[in-house]
Amino acid sequence: MSDFFVDLFSKVKTLGKENNSQNAKKIERVQAASKSPKIELDNSPKLELKEVTIEKKKSTLKSRLKENFLSPSTATKDSSPSSSSSDPNKKKSNVNSSTLDKEKRKSSNSKSTKSSKSSARRSVSSSTSIASPDVYKDALECLKCGLISIRGQVWLLRTRSSRDQLTIRQDTSMYEKLKESPVPIDQIEQIQKDLSRTYPQYDLFQQENVQETMFHILKALASHRQSVGYCQGMGYVAAFLSTMMPEEDAFWLMVQLIDNLQMADFWSPSLPGIPRAFFVLEKLLEFGLPKLSQHFKDNELETSMYATPWMMTLFLYNHSIPFSMRLWDMILFEGFYYVYVIALSLLTIYEDQLLSMSFDELIQFLQFSCKKLEVEPDVEEVLRIAGRIKDTVQPNILLFEKEYLDHIRT
Repeated sequence: MSDFFVDLFSKVKTLGKENNSQNAKKIERVQAASKSPKIELDNSPKLELKEVTIEKKKSTLKSRLKENFLSPSTATKDSSPSSSSSDPNKKKSNVNSSTLDKEKRKSSNSKSTKSSKSSARRSVSSSTSIASPDVYKDALECLKCGLISIRGQVWLLRTRSSRDQLTIRQDTSMYEKLKESPVPIDQIEQIQKDLSRTYPQYDLFQQENVQETMFHILKALASHRQSVGYCQGMGYVAAFLSTMMPEEDAFWLMVQLIDNLQMADFWSPSLPGIPRAFFVLEKLLEFGLPKLSQHFKDNELETSMYATPWMMTLFLYNHSIPFSMRLWDMILFEGFYYVYVIALSLLTIYEDQLLSMSFDELIQFLQFSCKKLEVEPDVEEVLRIAGRIKDTVQPNILLFEKEYLDHIRT
């Protein structure tokens, strides 16, 4: 495990069942496996992350999705008979209407030039109108497909973080004031300690001016949301966002993540969202990937041993920036529930490999960081699988969250 998450992992492991001696031994095994130089993800052929190609995996993944996730109605939708059947009466009407179609085309040609001019005027006026959620609908649809070059601006609009959308940003000096506001010294020291450990594989984030930007964002955030303060993992988000938007915009988007995307539950000192997320993910695994779920149980692999950075950094710790961009497109578009959907999609892709692994191999494989990851799966295939299973997964998340609340009350 990276040094970056050693302190955080020791905090997370105190949650839930990991206070007893049996689980303490498992934690020692995890740390030993993570620090052992004998097992290298880059060199070991058993643990090499192979690129998933659609041609080789399509049939396997499709059958697995139908078996584990898709509802009967969804699975049989493609096999339903087409509504367009041959009708002799329709053929006669088509023949008789052919002459009418020709005359309609003649009259429509003269109208088309007029309508095109008027539509052009409407498009110009709409593009210069005051920003509203409807104006950006097409842009957001492009964002879902990864076809947009102004990703950072659209993310701001989607999260309602832009200056026009966020009332508090009307005070243009607010961010500068927050940067200068006092923050507890222990948080300042932790932020400074984590700066050089964030994205160590990218030279960009080792530059002094970039680390200064990250420091300003995280310090201002600790001042603005004192109930959250600073938590390991936030640095990855600050660094990631700073590559796509100005410093102040990145700060306000992180504020919106805290306020509207449940990240306060994962970044505040008590980490209230962590045990809930682990409970829900375990239940989703039992429901969607029962063989893999049982394999994890047989090997005594706790969810906390691999899913902590998934939740704390929204996959940024584990994957490269281009790969993460596509995941974030969908997470910001759909909401936090999509983190679970993506997690299940990744586990679906790797299920065959994971089922053949021992405890130590599972730990090494699932705790990979983007620093060691040479080959990633096809991100579009990950999102295709996520798109197929999301309608089944989402209602189950709500059920399992309710079950978790009932569980902690008793």
